Amino acid sequence: MGRASVGARLALRAGADAVHVVEVASRDAAALRATGARLCAHGPTALVVVGSGSARHGPDAPLADDPAAGPLDAALASALTGAGRGARDVLADLDPAHAQELAVSGWGPWQVLVGALDASGGVPRVDGGAHADVRYGAAHGAACWRVAAGEDA
Repeated sequence: MGRASVGARLALRAGADAVHVVEVASRDAAALRATGARLCAHGPTALVVVGSGSARHGPDAPLADDPAAGPLDAALASALTGAGRGARDVLADLDPAHAQELAVSGWGPWQVLVGALDASGGVPRVDGGAHADVRYGAAHGAACWRVAAGEDA
């Protein structure tokens, strides 16, 4: 089952009336952020953003181990599970070339999320829990964020 279908099933299970799947293929941060802003232009919107951290952790990893994967994924995990204004900045500042070197599939989807956050004018807060870890050599995480427009951290 692909990432998009997993995201769609999660949204439907959570009670979404309609699901629109947007698969991210672009490496253009501005275009991806514009997509996020457009998705949220018509009022409150639920986004299921699916992507992973590095796939270069240790001997069980899908790709060769890279010592840079640990520090990068620690920063990403802290941002995604902690939310707040700083989380947006960590995701926005992630270098696309470095993300590609470390096989981070979440870079593109997170740029869409950055655009949605910017358009909302709010600050994300963890709502419903968050978890991040490394399994089978790849970093994964899950977090439920709620953004109230105009809310300050």
